[in-house]
Amino acid sequence: MKNIIKDLAEALNRTVDVLYKKGAFKKPYDVVENDIIVPRERGHGELCTPILSRIPSDLPREKLFDQFSKTLAVMLENMGFSYVERIVPVPPVFLNFFLKPEVFTESLKVIIKNEDYGIEKTGQGRKVLLEFVSANPTGPLTVAHGRQAAFGEALARILEVCGYRVDREYYLNDEGRQIDLLGESLKVRYRQIFGEELSIPEDGYQGDYLIDIAKELAKQHGANLKKKETDFFSKTATEEILRDIENDLSNFGVRFDSFQSQEELTKTGQVSETLEILEKTGATYTSEGALFLKTTPSGDDKDRVLRKKDGSYTYLAPDLAYHRKKFLRSYDLMINLWGPDHFGYVRRLLAGLAAMGFDVGKVKIIIVQLTTLYRGKERVRMSTRQGEFLPLSLLARELSTDVARFFFLSRKANSHLDFDLELAKKDSPENPIFYLQYASARIASLFRHQKEKMPDVDPDPDKAPLEMLKESEEMEMMLMLSRFGAAVNSAGQSLEPQVLFAYLLSLVKVFHQYYQRCQIIGPDREMALARLALVSGVEKVLKKGLFLLNVHAPDKM
Repeated sequence: MKNIIKDLAEALNRTVDVLYKKGAFKKPYDVVENDIIVPRERGHGELCTPILSRIPSDLPREKLFDQFSKTLAVMLENMGFSYVERIVPVPPVFLNFFLKPEVFTESLKVIIKNEDYGIEKTGQGRKVLLEFVSANPTGPLTVAHGRQAAFGEALARILEVCGYRVDREYYLNDEGRQIDLLGESLKVRYRQIFGEELSIPEDGYQGDYLIDIAKELAKQHGANLKKKETDFFSKTATEEILRDIENDLSNFGVRFDSFQSQEELTKTGQVSETLEILEKTGATYTSEGALFLKTTPSGDDKDRVLRKKDGSYTYLAPDLAYHRKKFLRSYDLMINLWGPDHFGYVRRLLAGLAAMGFDVGKVKIIIVQLTTLYRGKERVRMSTRQGEFLPLSLLARELSTDVARFFFLSRKANSHLDFDLELAKKDSPENPIFYLQYASARIASLFRHQKEKMPDVDPDPDKAPLEMLKESEEMEMMLMLSRFGAAVNSAGQSLEPQVLFAYLLSLVKVFHQYYQRCQIIGPDREMALARLALVSGVEKVLKKGLFLLNVHAPDKM
């Protein structure tokens, strides 16, 4: 169907051009594939377009539609496109296209043999660095980090199937004031074990996870660490927390190819080298002993400090060094998944990179909005510093990683997500993950039944009489299956896994309706063969789509 939509867009463009030259339109219009959509209601054709409502014309609507549909029909014939059975104008908005049945059956045959049908290898082997999660190693991963983890892994898989070479990277902010506070907090917890009445420093970390680390230190070393400097406790805490983070990510089904330490950037001189480059370009200036980056020319409300007067760096300095390193590693595209608190930070980072002569068009920053967790109507509070949060590991145990990952992908990145734990646990159609996985289990059950009752029936699409598939749900499913590649392509181009999420939900909605209304394995063996072939196509696409979203397709539920 990918080629059909492309061909139809080309025919529409040629028709627009002909009628524009004849004066039917006031201005030209470039038809794109997204202008061709699936009608909301069955019976209105397989495809439609509202483009005539988008191009200004002085002709009466009925005359315009009549001219356009007749010209388009001639254009399709002249171009050798024989798959459109008829064009039905529906003023004042739509042209509806009814396609010939063999279009669907031929595409179904290809899909059953190759579930990647229609997925364009637009990446062409280009290198992508995808940096995501990158939570400070000051506490366990929380639900908020889970959304980035699920989003990042799904996006990486989609880009890979679209022909990109993707490296997944985690940036460790493992130095600075927050790490000092972490060490001071652990030191207090350690000394409290031996009866000292000490309080966690202001803005320190209150979580019980530090008590656990302190107890392990006491178990191994007794009271011998009381005189150790804060640096020792900072290093111990970050190492233990990072170990837990890596373990939680692995259990959550998310992997990273590399971890980049901020401390390493500083110690190897890459941060100071970056500032020297910026100073040479004239992008910085010194005021009251501090080094500033000129970000106001890029629309920032004020210039930003890179190095404080005491010689310490702000967050921006090592971040610029880190991104400079990314460019030096010769990536074609660098994608960052950031939280909403970093929104104002984007302009500053790009200003610094541009000043160093880098092509900032290669940097794509996606802001992943916050997740609010609910248990029914009760909101769950989350604050790592105050120790009030639901760890990602606990969420995954409570719901299963499949459910958690899928819910995190249910909204676009720029939309706030309300995550209802009670809904996520329900085994009902209102729970989207249950609805999808139930379709997978139903399909597996159908094939088990077929092997028991009709072991000699082979759902081979080349042997199946697919011309018998004439029910409205059958036609709709074949149409939707043929658009799987387009859905994956769209998800890859927009960098939005939610596009694929929405596609799969639409597909299984039709499948469940079909399963309830039509007898798939019945007394008519030829019909059973055709319907099992169709179900095989649904199975192929569903499994591939769920894999790309990092969700399992179960055989039983």
